[in-house]
Amino acid sequence: MASLPSGSRDDVELVKIETCDFSLVIKEKPYHERFEGLKQYWKMDFHETMRFFVQGKEVQDIQVFDLVVQKLTPSLEVRPIFFENGIYQVIIVPKTLLALSFYHEHPLLRQAISPVKIGSQTILMGNLQFQNEVGVHDF
Repeated sequence: MASLPSGSRDDVELVKIETCDFSLVIKEKPYHERFEGLKQYWKMDFHETMRFFVQGKEVQDIQVFDLVVQKLTPSLEVRPIFFENGIYQVIIVPKTLLALSFYHEHPLLRQAISPVKIGSQTILMGNLQFQNEVGVHDF
């Protein structure tokens, strides 16, 4: 049985969050599929921005992918990097012995992230697929 290919060399770390309790990474392409590639999207002349907001206990570092400089930066207002019909890989690695869980108000998104035991450590991972509802989301 063959499986469909997943991942892409165009996938980058879009978001990295460090807290005392865990590290979180979200990966995907920083452009919409209708743009044939990152270069075409990057050349578009528009100034729409996305605001990224994190609130939580003991947040140490937040980095978001900035298309202009092509890397993760501490800037939380960047060109849009999250799009409808995208599939975003989420990885959450604990730094303590606390059992982590993932919550989203939408049951399908909540169930998409699950524990995976790797050696003696349990991480949370999965893919979030937003249909036509990318906007404000709380995790």
